[in-house]
Amino acid sequence: MRQDTWLLAVDGSEGADNAARYVARAAKALGIRAIQVVNARLPAVGSESASAASNRAQALADAERTSAAARRILALAGLDVKLEAPLGDDPAAMLVGAAERLGTAEIVLGTRGMGMLESVALGSVAYKVVQLARRNVTLVPKRARGAGRENPLSMLVAIDGSSSSLRAAQYAASLGLGNARTRVMLLNVQPRIVSGNVRRFVSREQIEAYSGEQGEIALRRAVRTLDEAGVTYERRVVAGPMVETIIEVASESGCGRILLGTRGRGAAKSLLLGSVAYGVIHRAQVPVTVVKQALAPPVLVARGAAG
Repeated sequence: MRQDTWLLAVDGSEGADNAARYVARAAKALGIRAIQVVNARLPAVGSESASAASNRAQALADAERTSAAARRILALAGLDVKLEAPLGDDPAAMLVGAAERLGTAEIVLGTRGMGMLESVALGSVAYKVVQLARRNVTLVPKRARGAGRENPLSMLVAIDGSSSSLRAAQYAASLGLGNARTRVMLLNVQPRIVSGNVRRFVSREQIEAYSGEQGEIALRRAVRTLDEAGVTYERRVVAGPMVETIIEVASESGCGRILLGTRGRGAAKSLLLGSVAYGVIHRAQVPVTVVKQALAPPVLVARGAAG
């Protein structure tokens, strides 16, 4: 795996160009040097009669035109940019396959794009990419706050005590090694107890104390991970609706992106089931990274070791 290389999916839309701006901004902070731009192409109407070589040449020419703006944004940031234009009937599978074949560490997608990436915040290609990919996947909303100026090292990590959410904390810790710009907010969301029967016998103070204790238990391993890495962090336990609370705390804290594990419980419940993580992806105004692997670019690991 090329840990200093990302895959950026483009389709010529404003959403894809916004994702390119995020990548251009994040690359320097995260030690990313190269970007594999991938424009997945569906076969053109009537292409059955053309040769495979002719179809590939036409796909690449179309991809060069479609990806021109995104590639220009990346080139101006000093990144090594290469273009791929795979042909096939399943855009999500093509993107995931390209990431595997090229060995990229992360897949980045813009949301609410057009063409093959149309309305990805509502499911479609990006949702399927998140399901299929073994790499980390970052979804950049078209309405991203700051138009790419957010600090990708200012991270809210949703923690529920599961091994999946711990992996997200490990990823944040590895990114934070030796980097003074790192800000990590560990958040555990507890369900709000509204039952009248419970409140008849248990005081509000007792309920709050219980929620706080459960939250601290859920945060324990993530806290230990960041302590061992020497990464500064804040931690919060908040009672409330999962999706709204995660998004509100991220906004109030000025976080540049949200990290979620997969197949967890509570705030990081399995994306395959939809649920909370899907809601965060749909509504967040900052990039959301779905963490599949707790690996960081080696340049940051080396920087931390040297420090």
